[in-house]
Amino acid sequence: MARIALEAGKHVICEKPLTTSAKDASTLVNLAKASGLRNCTCHNLRYYPMVQQMRAMRESGELGGILVVQGTYSQDWLLYDTDWNWRIRSADGGPSRTLADIGSHWCDMAEHVTGLRISSLCADLHTFHKTRRKPKHAVETFSGKELAPTDYETVPVDSEDFASVIFRMGDRTRGAFTASQVSAGRKNRLFLEVFGTKSSVAWNQERPDELWIGNRIFAEPHHPQRPFAHESVRPAATPISLAGTAKVTTTRSSRYSAASTRPFRMRTPRPNTRSSPTASARCTYWKPNWTAIAVTHGWRYPRFEHNAVLTGLVCSSPAAGLSPWLG
Repeated sequence: MARIALEAGKHVICEKPLTTSAKDASTLVNLAKASGLRNCTCHNLRYYPMVQQMRAMRESGELGGILVVQGTYSQDWLLYDTDWNWRIRSADGGPSRTLADIGSHWCDMAEHVTGLRISSLCADLHTFHKTRRKPKHAVETFSGKELAPTDYETVPVDSEDFASVIFRMGDRTRGAFTASQVSAGRKNRLFLEVFGTKSSVAWNQERPDELWIGNRIFAEPHHPQRPFAHESVRPAATPISLAGTAKVTTTRSSRYSAASTRPFRMRTPRPNTRSSPTASARCTYWKPNWTAIAVTHGWRYPRFEHNAVLTGLVCSSPAAGLSPWLG
């Protein structure tokens, strides 16, 4: 159908799998290039606001050079041998199932965020259910309905339930990920971590409005170039004043103050010099181009960790970046 549409001069958006073989996919790609028509495959998960924020941070140089990319894509909808879907049969869905169906989303997001391409890999694919009980009549996907024993027929399975992959992205960057459709309790967990030479980011699709940002800030008196943990990771600048409504809750209420009718200035707390339970501050405020942004600062080991979690972000201008607000 996609080939016929391209030959008819139509732009094409094609759902996965694009084809069931690399040869057929190459034919479509070459046809699309020759036609000059717009074409794409539906890797829509890259358009979550927090994923776009990770990409913007990498493009602005905030992550530094990318060292490690890792994560997982875990689901449980094919955990039981009575779970069935047309993708299980390689004749219908192609020779790969889990890696092609959801692993491809993870790979696309990793490349989209880092700007790098997976250049080589080594994968271990495994099928836990060598046979499955296929319903004799149509059932709804994800329904989890149990039928009577006589309503099933046993069929062999030749596509994988699980995949583990180690890979390279060029000469320097290394990574690893797993893809699973038999992970009990994980409904749709795409988890991606990107570690750079300056800072790191991590995102979980099951908590899509949160973005973890990690930094390593040492307190080393014999290295005056390295700031103490309580000093801001924000570039030197005038303290930020955010107009609008502000709400603050904290485990140390004396540290923070806010008024709902005047601008709120977010400051970096000074952590204790000894290890102690996490002290956190959660702020919600509004600013042009951003809606309902919350920031959490946590110091689990006060002198050695300065990380942040952004939550509730809806962004109409991702390129604006959030890092100047992380004080």
